[in-house]
Amino acid sequence: MATRTNMPEQVRGVPVADGVKKNGAVKNRRALGDIGNHLVAVPLAQGGKPINRPITRSFRAQLLANANGGENKAPVLAAKKPQPLVPKKNLAVKKEAAPAAAVSPPKNKKVTYSSVLSARSKAACGVVTNKPKKILDIDESDKDNHLAAVEYVEDMYSFYKEVEKESQPKMYMHIQTEMNEKMRAILVDWLLEVNVKFELNLETLYLTVNIIDRFLSVKAVPKRELQLVGISALLIASKYEEIWPPQVNDLVYVTDNAYNSKQILVMEKTILGNLEWYLTVPTQYVFLVRFIKASVSDPEMENMVHFLAELGMMHYDTLKFCPSMLAASAVYTARCSLNKSPAWTDTLKFHTGYSESEIMECSKVLALHHSRCGESKLRAVYKKYSKIENGGVALVSPAKSLLSPAADDVQSKVSDAILGKEKPVEETTPEYEKLKHYVFELENHLAEAQKHAYRLVKRHRELGQSLLDFGKAVKLLGACEGEPTGKAFSDLGTKSELLSIKLQKETCLDIKLYPSCFRFVYIKATIAERGIAFRQHCELAETTKLKEINLDKLMLTRSEKVGEAENEYREVTTTTNSNLK
Repeated sequence: MATRTNMPEQVRGVPVADGVKKNGAVKNRRALGDIGNHLVAVPLAQGGKPINRPITRSFRAQLLANANGGENKAPVLAAKKPQPLVPKKNLAVKKEAAPAAAVSPPKNKKVTYSSVLSARSKAACGVVTNKPKKILDIDESDKDNHLAAVEYVEDMYSFYKEVEKESQPKMYMHIQTEMNEKMRAILVDWLLEVNVKFELNLETLYLTVNIIDRFLSVKAVPKRELQLVGISALLIASKYEEIWPPQVNDLVYVTDNAYNSKQILVMEKTILGNLEWYLTVPTQYVFLVRFIKASVSDPEMENMVHFLAELGMMHYDTLKFCPSMLAASAVYTARCSLNKSPAWTDTLKFHTGYSESEIMECSKVLALHHSRCGESKLRAVYKKYSKIENGGVALVSPAKSLLSPAADDVQSKVSDAILGKEKPVEETTPEYEKLKHYVFELENHLAEAQKHAYRLVKRHRELGQSLLDFGKAVKLLGACEGEPTGKAFSDLGTKSELLSIKLQKETCLDIKLYPSCFRFVYIKATIAERGIAFRQHCELAETTKLKEINLDKLMLTRSEKVGEAENEYREVTTTTNSNLK
């Protein structure tokens, strides 16, 4: 087999041998030369001048075709530059447009799955995506706060508005046979006082009422268990919202021992079972926080909004409105009451999703309740927001633009009846408003005094009865024969200690009745000392039999108070016996 002829290596710069040229002329390709994109020199025009023309795509293609076509192709001649025309007078000369640079077409914006879902949710909830020019950026100050979740806050509230219908309680009075709207208002008023007493958050209060209404809408409750439902709902909401929820024994105490801890825990389980443990719901408070922020509020405005919202929460007729509408109406009514202009801004309309006409009905209901709260017997909300720390917003006159003429007339007649006037006041004056405020405050103080007086009389009777039993026990101890004296002393000492513990728990008497409170504390300390003395005497006289024992012979730690204690005993016993007769 023939071997392949070895070709000598071609050295750069040395002429090619003749044997190699016989197959045709061979050109050496430059190293790293461009194979495909040949650089074509622009041919010269006649006269040796180069072509003065920008190289475009079409022109480059034409040059390449002419270069590959051979010598038969005519050379491309450069076009002569046209001479500039001399403009006529009073005519504007248009400048020659410069050749436009090649601009790449814009890339199509990719549509992500998250953006599609966000757009669908906003469209379903009726949220406008294009912000008008007058919309304020209420999240501008929270952009550096990672806990504010500024990137997702609008999507979150769109979701809240979408699911609020699922957790909105239905009207349920037609299925309740033993309760009415007034009883519900009394329960919510009491729960508000408990919320203030335990210093709980407002989220807990709103969730408590939501749990109560949802439970009552699916189950009929007897009248005697209504307060049990309320206190159990408060326990559930406290566990959900609070860091340190109140103990069950504390809740038993605020119900005045009407229920025990076992009943509360059983009702708690019943409520959770009927609600299917569905507690993560958007309450009215969730929307209030956002809408107050959109209103650019001051402390007075914020307190007024919360006052109207809690006032509306007490009344059953507000259940027909969804939480977001109640929150928006509270903001609108508060702005009208404080004479804010405009009452409804584009920012509020954008963030609430409601126009002024849509919230008008609910706002009129809140304004009507505001006009009647001063004369109502349920005064927990009124007292709370009449205080200085809450701005005293409850004393502000309601929005007259939202009140009907009939409501104004009723309010005027009620105020005149309280003040003892015969003719109605046609126009409101500052003196009249101040006088009406004083009358309302006086009524509050009288109600408190009556409450404490009743409590004082009750404590008098209990103390008198306890001291009466104490005296009988002492007489029985002196008359006993044949029984171990130690046992009698032991029983008497135990009873004295129980009485002392009972009196020690009663520390909630008002400071306005301080003298009487001091007297009770004084007697309580004396009885506690008697209990200790009885214990000591039992240890020393365990085997001794005595027919008669006097108080003076007891080894009291403070024997000088014996006479004073006996005087107190006689006074209270006489009062108790006269009351019983």
